[in-house]
Amino acid sequence: MTASADSLPSARLDPLSPEKTAVQFLRYEHSLILKALTALEGRLARLETGATAGGVFFENAVEFLRAFADRCHHGKEEDILFTMMVEELDYPRDGGPVAVLTTEHRKGREFLRGIGEAAAALDADPAAAKTIVENGRGYIRLLRAHIDREDTTVFPMVEQFLDDADQARLAEKFAQFERQEIESGRRAASSRLLDDLTRNP
Repeated sequence: MTASADSLPSARLDPLSPEKTAVQFLRYEHSLILKALTALEGRLARLETGATAGGVFFENAVEFLRAFADRCHHGKEEDILFTMMVEELDYPRDGGPVAVLTTEHRKGREFLRGIGEAAAALDADPAAAKTIVENGRGYIRLLRAHIDREDTTVFPMVEQFLDDADQARLAEKFAQFERQEIESGRRAASSRLLDDLTRNP
């Protein structure tokens, strides 16, 4: 079962630690993404009841989900994990789990684009709320099912084929990716955004 977003003591984005395997770290990041989805879902519910809601929350949610969920998290999956699955574990790139998960990543980007464009217009055009709700609900359904599929099916399936050397190599590639995120300041910026989203959902 997918880890609950509420099971973590805080929304802090920890760098990859030595005691975590690469897949364990991806699961940890899933729990943070689920926190953001829960906050987004709460604000969507308020929009659906006709409550006044400024576009800033949704713009910040899109910024976090683009920077952290897509660029950082999906980036590690697509550029490192999926590449290893294709090149070393003989998974097809254009079929099977790699193709399915990559297609879901692309669909998620489409939903985020819809939310972002409507959020920018929300204060001037209340009708944009409907577009935010439709795209937001679609994104949440997609990501929750996507995360569950990875945590319960894909990751265990991949891990059974990785020996200790593979695990160490994968973890080092993740650590290199994370160092770039930290040094660029993107990790700290995402952490602040997540704190804001979950503090005032």
